Amino acid sequence: MKKILTITVPSYHTEKYIDECLPTLMDPLINDKIEIIMVNDGSTDGTLAKARSYESKFPDTIRVVDKENGGHGSTINKGIELANGKYFKVVDGDDWVNTEQLINLVTDLESIDVDIVVSPYEDHNMDTHKVKKQVYANAKHGEVVSYDDLVGKAERLPMMHATTFKTSILKKNNIRIDEKMFYVDMEYISFPIPYLESAVYLDYPVYCYRMGTAEQSVNPVNFVKNREMHRKVTYRLVEVYKVLKKAFPSAERTRIFEQQLKDKEIVLDTHICLFIDDVKLGKKEFLDYRENILSLSSNLWLENKSKKIKLLSSKNAILFPFLGKYIKKTGIR
Repeated sequence: MKKILTITVPSYHTEKYIDECLPTLMDPLINDKIEIIMVNDGSTDGTLAKARSYESKFPDTIRVVDKENGGHGSTINKGIELANGKYFKVVDGDDWVNTEQLINLVTDLESIDVDIVVSPYEDHNMDTHKVKKQVYANAKHGEVVSYDDLVGKAERLPMMHATTFKTSILKKNNIRIDEKMFYVDMEYISFPIPYLESAVYLDYPVYCYRMGTAEQSVNPVNFVKNREMHRKVTYRLVEVYKVLKKAFPSAERTRIFEQQLKDKEIVLDTHICLFIDDVKLGKKEFLDYRENILSLSSNLWLENKSKKIKLLSSKNAILFPFLGKYIKKTGIR
C-alpha cells in the first residue's frame, strides 16, 4: 500500500523519551498508511537499541536509520531522502503527538492534495505542567487556499510543529537543511516557501512540544553558547528573503517573512549579544552582526521597528551596556 505520511523522528540521546514518543505515532487504524523513519544521530546512550526493539515489533511501519552525528538538520535531510509517503512531517524524538488527532490527520491527508498542511500544536511546559494550544489565527478549517492567503490572514509563518509538507515539494526542489547546527527549524519551514502554492488548515492539534528542559538549545545559556550558529541560520534566512523579494515582491509570503526576520530573528540575535557576560565582546559581536545584516539587506535593519534596535542605531551603539543590564534581568525573548 502506498504510504500517505512519512514521519521522520530525529533522535539524539532520546532513550528516556522513546517510550513517550513512538507509541503515540502508531495505531492499528493507520499503521499501514504511515512510515516512521527514526534517525539515530550518533547517540551513545541506549537510543539505538530501544529504537531497534520497536522496529522489530513493527517492521512494516518503523524503519531505524543509524548514522554518525550530523546535527538536527542532517536527520531531516536523511528523512527527506528516504521518504516514501505522499506527505512528510517531523516529530522530534523528545516530543510526541496526540494519537487520536494523528489518525484524523492521516485520514484527511488521504482526501486532499495540497503543498502544505498546517494545524495547531500544543506547548507542554515540563516545569509548570501547563499546556498552551498554539493556533493559527483566522484560518478556516478544511478550506483549500493559496499559501499567501493562509499566511497573510494569520500574520505569521507556520512553525515546524504545525507543518506537514507534500514530500515531492521537498524532493524536487532539493530542500536541504544545514548540518551540524542548532536552530535549523526555521530553515526547514523557510526553504520550501518559494515553491508553495496551495495550503489547507486543519483545526486540531497533532503535535505536542516539550518545553522547559535545561538541555534544549533555546535555553538562554545555550543561546549564548551557540550564538554563532543562530547567526548563520539568520544569514541563510536573509538569503531566502532576497529570493522571495525578487520572485514575489508584493506577495503576502514575502511581507510575512520580512516581518518575521525583523521582529524575531534579528531581535533575538541582538538580545543574545546583549546577554553575553563580557560586555566588550558582546558589543563587538553586535557591531559586526549589524554590519553584516546591513550589507545583506539594509532594509531589515533600517526599517526595523524594535525599540532596542532603534536604541542601538548610533554608530558605536553607545547604549549597549545599559541595554545589556536590562536584558540580563529580563532574559532573552
